[in-house]
Amino acid sequence: MINMKRLIIYTDGAATPNPGPAAIGVVVLDETGKVVAEISRAIGRATNNRAEYLALIAGLTEALRLGADQYSVKHIPRERNEAADALSHQALHRAGN
Repeated sequence: MINMKRLIIYTDGAATPNPGPAAIGVVVLDETGKVVAEISRAIGRATNNRAEYLALIAGLTEALRLGADQYSVKHIPRERNEAADALSHQALHRAGN
């Protein structure tokens, strides 16, 4: 039997104004819904879209580091992504934006 590790990753990117100072937010959950990692980081000047892509890359990199071994990508509505959104905005505020 193959032992697969499944993680759930929520990502978000923000830029204010767009383009402008930007940041990413990532929340990684295990299969039980427990938060196992968070990323909240300013990324310099970027567009919203670039911040979104960099957040996804950071989330997938963290999942790999944590031992995840398969993936699927699914868009979710904004109202189900509040934690990652909050982390990206916290990073913007810490950076002075």
